[in-house]
Amino acid sequence: MPRLAALVLAGLALAGCAAGVADPVRPGATSALDQDALSPPSGARYDYTLRVEGDPAVASLALVSRRLSADRYRYDGSFATPLPAGLSPEVRRMTAEMMREMFGGEPIRFTESALIVPVGMETDRRFRARRTSMLMGTVRHIPHDCFAQLGTCRSTMRGAPGEVRFLVETTEADGIWRSITRASSRELPDLPRQQEAVFSIDANGVLFDADITTTMPDGTVERMQLRRVTPEGGP
Repeated sequence: MPRLAALVLAGLALAGCAAGVADPVRPGATSALDQDALSPPSGARYDYTLRVEGDPAVASLALVSRRLSADRYRYDGSFATPLPAGLSPEVRRMTAEMMREMFGGEPIRFTESALIVPVGMETDRRFRARRTSMLMGTVRHIPHDCFAQLGTCRSTMRGAPGEVRFLVETTEADGIWRSITRASSRELPDLPRQQEAVFSIDANGVLFDADITTTMPDGTVERMQLRRVTPEGGP
């Protein structure tokens, strides 16, 4: 779950906003699902709301799938994080230019009410990420991340910030998945040391809902909530 938490944190940090308590994670597909036989649809759009404890604003995430081969998919889209009312066009323009420079020319843009940040993932058929594109460039997940993989899973993330190794323990009961992720990195000493996720997946193995709790090195705890809005109809 670390790549999803990173995407959520990036979008919400830019807007400086978060939100209150969401409904519980809705159950989805169980571990009886044959994930190695999945064939997610190409051209499907997935919309989510994003919340963090303690603040009233709500951000959104939209992803559109593209099938590249039987076991290779792209999910491209954007965050939309709400902006304070009354910002002048000049302030929006100057802020966008400053953020593009700060994040290496990323095509960040503003609308009247939101900051739009592009994101993308390359995954296998099981929605396990192999590459994640977001602010500060692209990172590789070797051999893939550990999304919805039962038992013990090890993964390495490599990118411009440095190399991070993950050890993930995942269980599932009644359509609710739980994972504990522990990270280590010589190059990133301030990396969060533990992350707990309660989440669900749909019949195509794609993320449905998630509650993510991250413990920072100083003991601070951050809680994020992601809920699928569309496609409707439940997992």
